[in-house]
Amino acid sequence: MTDKKTAVTVGTPRIVRRDALLIFGLSQRYAHTNVGMPAQWSRFIPAIGSIAERVDDTTYGVIRNTGEPGSIEYTCGVEVRAFPDAPKEFSRVQIPAETYAVFEHRDHIATIQSSWQAIWDHALTDARLEAKDAPAFERYGKQFDPRTGLGGCELWVPVRG
Repeated sequence: MTDKKTAVTVGTPRIVRRDALLIFGLSQRYAHTNVGMPAQWSRFIPAIGSIAERVDDTTYGVIRNTGEPGSIEYTCGVEVRAFPDAPKEFSRVQIPAETYAVFEHRDHIATIQSSWQAIWDHALTDARLEAKDAPAFERYGKQFDPRTGLGGCELWVPVRG
């Protein structure tokens, strides 16, 4: 599936049932733009190694608390076994167990918004899936290189199962 305006291919999703997640990280609200997200990640990345209870080095970009159209709360974080006490300014996000449509984003990270747009515009419908009102997230594994923005990531969208 290719978004005709951006030529970003999101492909057919795989369906995954995922246990609940605890995400600990830095949150910020965005309205009609995501311009500040790279700076948010730059503030968060140096703290990763010192986060207690961290499960592994996988990072997450959680999209939640959508309010008015175009407004989201975005948390860049890591999965933890239990929420640590510090840093105090970090958010604690509980994501319930869900069924997800998992899309691959293989292009440069600068085009991720186009992949999200393609998912919301047509990819879910093309796959005969319906999104649920629950947190969606980006999952950045070992293959992703934050220095170059290459390596890809996964876009997890909660769907009715």
